[in-house]
Amino acid sequence: MQESQTAFARRKDDAFWKEILVGKGLDVSGDSEIITQGFPGVVSVVAMREEQYLASRYFPPCVFDFVNSSDLIEHMNYVYTAILGWLYVLKVGGHLILTVPDEDLYEQNVWPSRWNSDHKCSYTILRKPRPHSKSVNIIDLLSRFPNVQVRRIQLADSGYDYTLRNTDQTLKSAEAHIEVVLRKMPPVVLEGKTYKHSGARGDLVYSLAAVKALGSKAKLFINRSNGHHFHIPISDEELAGIAEFLKT
Repeated sequence: MQESQTAFARRKDDAFWKEILVGKGLDVSGDSEIITQGFPGVVSVVAMREEQYLASRYFPPCVFDFVNSSDLIEHMNYVYTAILGWLYVLKVGGHLILTVPDEDLYEQNVWPSRWNSDHKCSYTILRKPRPHSKSVNIIDLLSRFPNVQVRRIQLADSGYDYTLRNTDQTLKSAEAHIEVVLRKMPPVVLEGKTYKHSGARGDLVYSLAAVKALGSKAKLFINRSNGHHFHIPISDEELAGIAEFLKT
């Protein structure tokens, strides 16, 4: 919580954040009270603490103007799924705020983390080579998500003493983080194409979002004789469900 208080105190004086933190928000980090009190453009903030990566299960698509995740994804095993879920509930034009500890400033190149044993990985903006197998280049991670615009990515090091080592400076008033702001963009409409699919259920589910984004210009043909699930062909009911999803 101290890290969030320091970050939001800095953000209050930045006109950029008054543009980002407006409207109805979703907070998955325990920062909802700070956001509500400090930014007059915020209408309301929904706090979500349990099963944060399943936001798409609890909320319909495109309902929030911003989603805030502070010091969270470094604790998670399913980071990609979590971020996809947060983008799902964002309105087009809305913003996703991600804050993660920087591995040079926070972990100070020691792994596993000395200050938080629950960290599943550490993050860097562009450091190469990786200092250990759990080091994640945040730019590589962000490049995996379609239809997003990076509004800001920066090292947040206010109050950090670079001459002081072997201590967790975030326990006081220093920041040792990477700060990212993503804007959700409308899906790109491509030329109409025809897709043929083997009928493997899991792969098919993953492909539906891309087919749906292409709209009426895309055609999908499914091989019903396959299925890849104990060799059981896709049923009429399953096909009807897929068709209904693509219509909505």
